[in-house]
Amino acid sequence: MIFLMYSKDLFHPLMLPGPAMLKDMLRTVKGCVNIPVIGAGELADVEVVADMVEKGEVDFIALGRPIMNHPNFVEELLKKIQNKH
Repeated sequence: MIFLMYSKDLFHPLMLPGPAMLKDMLRTVKGCVNIPVIGAGELADVEVVADMVEKGEVDFIALGRPIMNHPNFVEELLKKIQNKH
């Protein structure tokens, strides 16, 4: 179903236009499967990632470049999530 919706048979983050598209795709995947969903790729915005975690759109987040480019990324993410509770 997910591949039909996006007319793709393979997803790579760089194929999608920006983090909002990835976020929509992950939300759709999460609603279609009964296994953990890991968000990865082009998730460099603390606000976007915090929102995805808060809404349960992903079960895990894999971070590479965001934490290399911004060493305090995880700290800021945790603060955002904790401040919402």
